[in-house]
Amino acid sequence: KQRVCIARALLARPEIIVADEPTSALDVSVQAEIVQLLKDTIAEREMTMVFISHDLAIVQAMCSSVYIFKDGRIEDFGPTEFIFSRSDNPYTRALINARPQRFTC
Repeated sequence: KQRVCIARALLARPEIIVADEPTSALDVSVQAEIVQLLKDTIAEREMTMVFISHDLAIVQAMCSSVYIFKDGRIEDFGPTEFIFSRSDNPYTRALINARPQRFTC
């Protein structure tokens, strides 16, 4: 169903697409397919996408820059690599440190 919605949105060849939680309620394998579909399409068509998500792992994989919102206002922003590794904003650090860790055996 998500893939159909994305395909319909892309048919019009928009310059910008707003993707609000496009991977929510999907299992991990389907999430990976959707993320790859969006990344490939955006690169191929040189589009801009506003990707809205609470899933920081997907944000980190998808986005070239990140805006962190708190109470409806921009709290922090910058290139993805900077935000996830070097931002000194206390709220940003708390969000990043609170995300679930993936364990391997």
